[in-house]
Amino acid sequence: MAKAAAQRAAARPGVTLAWRFPEALVGRGTRLLTQQCWYWGCDVRRPAGNLLIAHGFTRTRPPADVAGSTLYTYTPAPETQIVLWSFGVFIGRESCGGLFLERFRFEPYLLETSALPPSIWQQQGLPPLHRPREADRARTAALLSDLIAWIVAYEEALPRSEGAAYREACLRQWSRQRLALPADRLIPGWRALADGIATDVDPG
Repeated sequence: MAKAAAQRAAARPGVTLAWRFPEALVGRGTRLLTQQCWYWGCDVRRPAGNLLIAHGFTRTRPPADVAGSTLYTYTPAPETQIVLWSFGVFIGRESCGGLFLERFRFEPYLLETSALPPSIWQQQGLPPLHRPREADRARTAALLSDLIAWIVAYEEALPRSEGAAYREACLRQWSRQRLALPADRLIPGWRALADGIATDVDPG
């Protein structure tokens, strides 16, 4: 019945249906992103100093009279921006606009802007978001590919500076052990997710 209703809606002029990834892929992405956000929090709290700042991020705290999350902004390449908060992550590229992921749900939202000002402290402060449509599949996949490639590169660099046991120590501090992937499975997990996204967008 739901499928038939969707087909009828799609047939009506002016009606555009949202497109989304299969639930299995969303579940895998959610598990990875939730653990990754915990890791970034550990990097911020690192006793020897903030690792995000050491890796080139700029930290901007909210004003004293404003409730919200500190934000971290990074430019990994010309015309590309990554922003991290406690509630999610943004990536923007001038040719593609922007994409936002909530911390606990790997379902992308698109933005028309590719760069955010350093003055957004809550999710409600983001510019207008919308679910990807069928025509947005390639754009969504391109932005997620860029984000995952950066995450993998960031994680691959850590053992060289922090030692192989650093992420294992981060993982032991996490209260959500039943959700956790082994520390050495995170990077392969991100790579497999990237492959799954590419296959879903272009089955070939």
